[in-house]
Amino acid sequence: MISVNALKPAAAQKYWAGKVPVTDKEFAQLTGQAKAQAFSVSGLSKLDQVIAVQNALAKIIDEGGTLADFKKEIPEIIKAQGWTGKAAHRVDNLLRTNLQIAYMAGRHDQMSKATKLRPYWQYVAVGDKRTRPSHTALNGKVYPADHQFWDTYLPPNGFRCRCTVISLSKRQLKKSGLQVETDMPGTTMVTLPDGSEINVNPMPDKGWARNVGKDFYQPDLSKYPADSKQQYLENMIDGLCPHDFAQSGESTCLARLKKHLSQEDLEDMQTLIRSRMQGGVEGFEEWTEAVLKRNYRQRGDLYPVGNLPAKVTAHLHKQGKSPRLALVTVDDGQIMHLSRTAKKKRGQALTPLEIAEMSERFAESDWYEDTEKEGLLMSWVRLGDELVKVVINLDGKVSKHGVANRIVTAGVIDKKNVETGKRYKKI
Repeated sequence: MISVNALKPAAAQKYWAGKVPVTDKEFAQLTGQAKAQAFSVSGLSKLDQVIAVQNALAKIIDEGGTLADFKKEIPEIIKAQGWTGKAAHRVDNLLRTNLQIAYMAGRHDQMSKATKLRPYWQYVAVGDKRTRPSHTALNGKVYPADHQFWDTYLPPNGFRCRCTVISLSKRQLKKSGLQVETDMPGTTMVTLPDGSEINVNPMPDKGWARNVGKDFYQPDLSKYPADSKQQYLENMIDGLCPHDFAQSGESTCLARLKKHLSQEDLEDMQTLIRSRMQGGVEGFEEWTEAVLKRNYRQRGDLYPVGNLPAKVTAHLHKQGKSPRLALVTVDDGQIMHLSRTAKKKRGQALTPLEIAEMSERFAESDWYEDTEKEGLLMSWVRLGDELVKVVINLDGKVSKHGVANRIVTAGVIDKKNVETGKRYKKI
């Protein structure tokens, strides 16, 4: 009988609270990173069933309990899925495996914070007749906490795996006489409980060669260029929150992601969701045409025009000026400003076609860094010495909390104003 106390450390509870429920069909389509942050149960095609199982597991993690307690939480699902008789092991497997995953993710988080005092980790297998030979082969091995071994072999290494990891100080290591491994494990001879010996390749079971702690807790995105950070968040949106585009306010998905996303990253994720909702209604050209009509009334609509090219985000990152996102937006008021009468009189106004073309010009345009402000200049040749310039401010406010790069003005200028001046530096 399974009987567990409430799992510690609290990081195990945080890990489980942050899991986003998805159906098994949706889970199969996720990227590896998104899978680490999702929870699914093979055979469950209804989201309400997945959520019910997740909540039942959360109760065991928080309060402790037995297999019988777990079964009492989901009797209708057990009956509907036929997890009785010979198939009763499915419930046992579901509880054991997920408790161990949550526990080891929490252990990883706890041990990672203490590597200065305890810089070595040791793999520990149970060592009874139920222990897989491949796991017995790893028992007792010691590696530095930052060794690549743990990216593949941090338990659990298969369904119902009971292995764990303990951390060791230099003093403990010396006292015990243990040797620190440097090479990845290979085929080795293992003595079984009955005294027989076999050669074993100690690889994890298929699909389990991973580090549940590292996979779940996302990297510090503030250290990445804007385009890389944005791609990471968009992968999470596509993998975990695809239905959020039709919702207003905070969804269940985003509420769960709050458990392990920083506040800034969560805001940026919501900004990307809102921009997708706006951009999915109509194309940029159609939107600008509607805004430029005589009877249009300004509503404050914000449109996602495009993303800063990789060469631009890489340059800004090296300069320590990396914006939060690569996303560039424009509102309807600025679109109206670009063709206003005063600009037309000075010959600086863009044509409706040039305005509509802005979203297609990002990759092929010349880009300049504004040395006086936190901004950029995008330009392309209009005719002869005439350039179309588009001025973009970095990290402009686009909602109560969110920010994105914003087009603030555009116009026609002589290329000498850009190429020979000291203000703009070509990227």
